[in-house]
Amino acid sequence: MTLHPFSSDEEAGWHEGIRRRELIRCSVDLARLAENVQLTEDFASEAPKTLSRVIAVTADLLAQKLESSAPAQDLEQINTLLGIITTHLRYVERARVAQTPWSIVSSAERLFKLTADSKSHFIVRPNWTYNYSIIGEFASAYREFLSCWAWFPLADWKKDIGLGDDESIYCISFPRIERMNCLLHANWGHEVGHILAAKWVSVDFATAWASDESAIKQRIEDHVVKNFPPVDPLFKAMAIQEAVAKQMRATMEAARQGFIELICDRVGVHLLGTSALAATMEFAARFAMDVSPLQSSYYPPWRYRLRMMLKNCAPDLNDNIGIGYPNQEIDAFIHWLKNGQRLTAGTGDLQVIKSNVVTIEPRKIQERQVIPFGERLVLHPGVLVLACTFEYVSIPGDLECQVEGRSSWARLGLQVATATSIEPGFKGVITLELSNVATVPLALMPGIRIAQLLLRKAEPPVDDPYSGNRKYRCPIGPEFSRLHEDYDWNAFAPKKKS
Repeated sequence: MTLHPFSSDEEAGWHEGIRRRELIRCSVDLARLAENVQLTEDFASEAPKTLSRVIAVTADLLAQKLESSAPAQDLEQINTLLGIITTHLRYVERARVAQTPWSIVSSAERLFKLTADSKSHFIVRPNWTYNYSIIGEFASAYREFLSCWAWFPLADWKKDIGLGDDESIYCISFPRIERMNCLLHANWGHEVGHILAAKWVSVDFATAWASDESAIKQRIEDHVVKNFPPVDPLFKAMAIQEAVAKQMRATMEAARQGFIELICDRVGVHLLGTSALAATMEFAARFAMDVSPLQSSYYPPWRYRLRMMLKNCAPDLNDNIGIGYPNQEIDAFIHWLKNGQRLTAGTGDLQVIKSNVVTIEPRKIQERQVIPFGERLVLHPGVLVLACTFEYVSIPGDLECQVEGRSSWARLGLQVATATSIEPGFKGVITLELSNVATVPLALMPGIRIAQLLLRKAEPPVDDPYSGNRKYRCPIGPEFSRLHEDYDWNAFAPKKKS
């Protein structure tokens, strides 16, 4: 019997048939596995089940369409997607209570929702590499990938997964070997900061960079021309131009990555205070303190980052014996943290930064973010920022004040100064807590009128307004909370058993 070889079309059909059959089998098996995961009660929160439901629905609909309308040219992309979401199911399975610090997962997720978005879901899972990280966002990534296929029933998928378009799923990883080290898990605050930092970079980084770009380019060009090696005059101008462009790209990336890490550090401290500082110090101790950003994927040196965090935690490290802070229970902890002040007194990081024009320029724009007159600050929904009044006020001892937001701004969703009372004798700029309670961003500009002072007589007048302890003395910029200085903070703290 003579065997006739496949024609090219027949061979292509043979490949497609086997590939399609295997993809259907894999999709069905993945959907079944994900459905079984949803039946377990072995999770500290509902977030793992939420992602497993998304995986199950995606795999099931893919299996159905592979049997009917999915075209041959999309089989390779379907195979790629199945490989990706199979890995995501592994994240879910590793989030079981036996693998995680389950007792703090639920509380941590509630805190993260207050910070990032109340409609966010957070999976916590161990990682065999010694690192903390955040992965996601999953729901929007799936939605974007699936929307590329006209044949995929995206409307059915959105309905079946049970998530709104504004809901998000993230996965936070921690070193498996540190499962029981709860204090080190304060690094989760930094990882959640990546969500906020990503939003800031996508919206505001270009504006922050553009305001300094021309001056930075001029300084880099001067540096390049001054230090350029001998070269054929015919090509010198072109070579200088290429060198400047290369250093500008590196400088912008160093600024971008530096902003991201510093924002994340600030969010961690804002969420978890000195615990975040302690966790970062412990984690950073494994590395050299003064590695150049050019040798560490543009990350700022650890000593520099710790110094910035210490500044934010400074009030909590002060001795306030009069109010019993720190007490015996945390005195050793505070003392250990104060070693960070000696650690950051060194200047090796600054020397490394100043040694290269690519790293010194980003530092100049990272130290302080000031919105110039004529420029805008975009305040996004659910975001709180500390600002200050343009006016420096001096309130007499016989007057007290209330800060009230203007009605015109309140109707747009701007909430001003949640702590509104200004005491007699106060001097300084007034810190304003600005938040956007609307559903659309608000654009604010320096100098605009957003609030007003209501004055009333203080009875009796205060003779010496600045006698005694005052938490906020003559501020010239926005100040962070000093809640820890309140007398009742220590009065109601748990007492040490005798």
